Amino acid sequence: MLNYKLMNEIQINLYKILKEATFCEEEKRYRKEKLYKFFTHSIRNENIDQQYIATLHELRSYSLLEKMGNVKIALDYKQEPGPDISYKDNRIECTICTEGNDLKEIQRFRDSYRTQEYSPKEMIILTRLTRSYKNKKRKNWRLSSKKNN
Repeated sequence: MLNYKLMNEIQINLYKILKEATFCEEEKRYRKEKLYKFFTHSIRNENIDQQYIATLHELRSYSLLEKMGNVKIALDYKQEPGPDISYKDNRIECTICTEGNDLKEIQRFRDSYRTQEYSPKEMIILTRLTRSYKNKKRKNWRLSSKKNN
């Protein structure tokens, strides 16, 4: 069961981050619409959407780094390939460890919640993170290939 009060507070805080962010209005609008879509999907399905968590993570990371100055966020509304955030000379890719799409993987991931030993749990989590980075690399490669054609 979802905690609706907490979900609403999180959504309000995310909108506040967007309002105070220094990136362009088109990007703010795009991200706000995306957040709303994932938020309503989560409420409707009584299950927090993985894309909502990924977007939340990216915005919170941006919010933290923005306080230190010289930070840029990828312009998702333009579908530009590259890292999620650039901070000074560092490129930051925000990644969360999700259950994945494959049913066997999902069950392994959920079983790891009950695992007391850290080694098997770490192996499962690292596998999911590695796959997430690989998928992002593939997506960025496709986007940059389309842009160059």
